[in-house]
Amino acid sequence: MDTPISKVYIYLQIFIKRKFEIKRDKVSQGIRLVIPEYYVDKSANGGIFLAFIAIYTVGRLKNPNEHPASREFFEVGQEVIKQAAKTGHLIKEFSPNRVLFPEKTIQGEGEPILTLTVWKNLQSLYRFTYSGQHMQALKNRNKWFGSLQERQPNYVVWWTDKVTDVSWKEAFKRYDFYIQNGPSPFAFDFKHVFNEFGERFELK
Repeated sequence: MDTPISKVYIYLQIFIKRKFEIKRDKVSQGIRLVIPEYYVDKSANGGIFLAFIAIYTVGRLKNPNEHPASREFFEVGQEVIKQAAKTGHLIKEFSPNRVLFPEKTIQGEGEPILTLTVWKNLQSLYRFTYSGQHMQALKNRNKWFGSLQERQPNYVVWWTDKVTDVSWKEAFKRYDFYIQNGPSPFAFDFKHVFNEFGERFELK
């Protein structure tokens, strides 16, 4: 059975934009799309992901770790990450332990609180961020955290082809790029969103 022209066109578009591999099937002489394994959703629903999404968050505690407000934050944080894991959309959480933070991250009052996670897609990350326990935590943010320096965002988001490409070093680089250049396909926020092809669009 011949591959419909419309599908061939879509495959070629994906090849140009995402560098997928297109091969000619020797048996059917049709065109087939070879998709890297890390794009395949192995969950019960199946499907294909064009890319994963990473998010790096930054904050500074107002009070010492032993303060009741700080202890409350750590307790809430543990519950939030548990809820994130239950969604089935959180792929990886990176531990900040033994990470060599940039000097400017360490400087200043209050202990820096940094998180780095990778999600299956942007929509699932966005929905989780603004719902449930995480949404409530955002409302309490000012109780736990002090203000960051001018132009420093609380987070940055970016697309990644592979989970293995995400690291603390990469997160610091994306964050600094955002500070210097503003939102772009390289690093953006939920108010200025880019899809995996570098095109602006609106999250709903």
